[in-house]
Amino acid sequence: MFNKLSLITICATLLFAHCSNSNQELDIRFSNDSTKIILGNIEERNLYQLQNYLNNDSLSRQLVSVSLLPSNGDTASATEKIIEGQLSLHKGQVIFNPKIPLVKGSTYLVESLLNSSFGETADILKGRVGNRIKLQQKKLTR
Repeated sequence: MFNKLSLITICATLLFAHCSNSNQELDIRFSNDSTKIILGNIEERNLYQLQNYLNNDSLSRQLVSVSLLPSNGDTASATEKIIEGQLSLHKGQVIFNPKIPLVKGSTYLVESLLNSSFGETADILKGRVGNRIKLQQKKLTR
């Protein structure tokens, strides 16, 4: 009986440790000169996969999406505009280099599948896991 209880306790502890460490907040910010967007604090397992698949253009568009949000006074374009760009990996960070320069005073929505999950640890334990991945999102104003 003691061995089964110990085994269950160890498994539960490892599961909890894995769940709590696997959903790190992604660090999304502009580069120092505000010409690129940097995604940092990427989990090890994601970095390993990125090294293999970063050159796949269709996959990289799904990994990181950057959109120009309409300004408050801009009624002519009420929809978001997708910003095209290239992804590269440098020192454990993903660098988004846009094809067109980022405009000063504009707000951008960055969405990424990196470090994403179906729910937080509390959601998993309470049975509230959704059927969609919760993207990491951040609004950046240049």
